[in-house]
Amino acid sequence: MKIRQNFLVLLVAMTFSIISVSAQKDWETRQAQNISIKAPNDWVSSISGADKGDMVITMDLEGTECFVEVTCLKKMMNPTTRANDIAVLRSNQKHFEYMQIDKVVSQKFQKYDAKLLTYTNTYLNEVSKGGIYCFNAEGYTYTVEYFGEDNPQTRKLLEKIINTFAYTSPEKERNIVEREKDFVEKEWNLSQQTKDSLANVKAQKEEKALEKENKKALKEEKKVAKAEKEAEKVQKQIDKAKKEKEKADKKIEKEKKEAEKEQKKLEKEKKEQEKQAKKLEKEKKEREKAEKKAEKERKAKEKAAKEKEKTQKKEQSMIADYESIKKDIAKLDEKQNKLTQDFVKAQNKNDVKKTEKISSQLQSISEKKVKLTEKLQKAEAKLKKEGIKVK
Repeated sequence: MKIRQNFLVLLVAMTFSIISVSAQKDWETRQAQNISIKAPNDWVSSISGADKGDMVITMDLEGTECFVEVTCLKKMMNPTTRANDIAVLRSNQKHFEYMQIDKVVSQKFQKYDAKLLTYTNTYLNEVSKGGIYCFNAEGYTYTVEYFGEDNPQTRKLLEKIINTFAYTSPEKERNIVEREKDFVEKEWNLSQQTKDSLANVKAQKEEKALEKENKKALKEEKKVAKAEKEAEKVQKQIDKAKKEKEKADKKIEKEKKEAEKEQKKLEKEKKEQEKQAKKLEKEKKEREKAEKKAEKERKAKEKAAKEKEKTQKKEQSMIADYESIKKDIAKLDEKQNKLTQDFVKAQNKNDVKKTEKISSQLQSISEKKVKLTEKLQKAEAKLKKEGIKVK
């Protein structure tokens, strides 16, 4: 890869050198009918279509990708359409298979309102750029196309060449043609010896050009071979990567299936746990319900026991009151009996004072007994109401 980079640097340096030398050389005018353009005298030019009306002037520098092409269409045509048509034709030529065409924009060319279409072409990893200016003038449609390596020196030279473009009004075309004929007759009416010498020079030049072209073709073949090897290497890497990917995919698929299996197992366990949790929750609720019921029953029993205890205490109190009243009545009866005996004795003794005293006491006891009897009856009624039996 480093050797290839060094080679590209050397190739670019050689191109810059060729262009720099070209820039230092004399410039010549290439003219056909009513259009003309200038270029260094080592640029090769050709003219086609001049005898048919519409024409093309093509100029290129041997050993480089650089060229400039001027066309004159002797009719009015939409500049955007014309520029796109030329770009499409260019993209169909050899070595322009990867050409990328940009959108047409409005752009000044010299004094003319023109349309500019730019494009980029990549061939053997070398990037070149071009553009097509198109405009209408005096009933004709003109295009000026430039193309070359993507570097500052080449762009500067191409810009300098296309800016020499000029045309004369169509009505002056006949005089231009006549001047061309006069120019050829006067300047190029050479002797046979000179013609032979020029032919030899041309043959040598063509031979050198052919040799150069062969070297270039060989170089390109080597580039292609190297590119094919690199492509083969890349393909092997791609195949290897593909196999590794397939292997990884199988592993991932296996892991996925295992993960799905484990997931199903976990889901099953989860369902079992949820089922068990629901069962435990149900048992808990039933237990809590039973505990609440037991607590309720316990509280009810405690309440009943308290009520019973309260009732018993109440009954015992009522019985105790009843018995107490009976005892009090019994004591009064006993006391009454004794006083009655004493009253009889006092009468027998005719003891008036004592008799009166005992009589008063007996009267008091009778009153007390009446009250106690009423109280006893009430206590007995309460006991009867509560269902308590007493002796």
